[in-house]
Amino acid sequence: MNKRSLSYALLALAGLWAVAAMAADSAQVVRATALQNAPYTDATRLDLLRAPTRVEILQRQGGWYQVRVNDTGQEGWVRMASLRLDQTAEAEEGSGWWASLFRTGRSSATWTTATTGIRGLSEADINNAAQDYDELATLDSYAVSAAEARTFAAQLPLKARQVAELPEED
Repeated sequence: MNKRSLSYALLALAGLWAVAAMAADSAQVVRATALQNAPYTDATRLDLLRAPTRVEILQRQGGWYQVRVNDTGQEGWVRMASLRLDQTAEAEEGSGWWASLFRTGRSSATWTTATTGIRGLSEADINNAAQDYDELATLDSYAVSAAEARTFAAQLPLKARQVAELPEED
């Protein structure tokens, strides 16, 4: 293969890579989701995006994407699980074997999936925690008696098991 042919082959490969990269940078909202000013659950809500709003992905941080809304140009952050990446949609439609060369993430037999982590509590979160007696009362309202639990279990194919109780804390 001469230098000219090799140059054309590399140029063609670079072109395919660029097309695939551009396709991966756009997505569609799959369920109503808040567009927020930062990648946090308690960030200020800028807008509500409804399916099937089209967005351009600017960057990723943890389980969040920073996006630009195609119709309005508005920018903000949305949860990853609220978007369907265009390359995923193409893979589900059977776009061909060549598209699989550019897929990222963990793949199953028919589509690409994404996994995100859950932010834990920091030391500051724990130190700043306060008792919320209303929430505790709400949790208590979900409790059922032993008789109610046995009645529920009898309606399902559940079997009784003896489990040792946790020791009482001092």
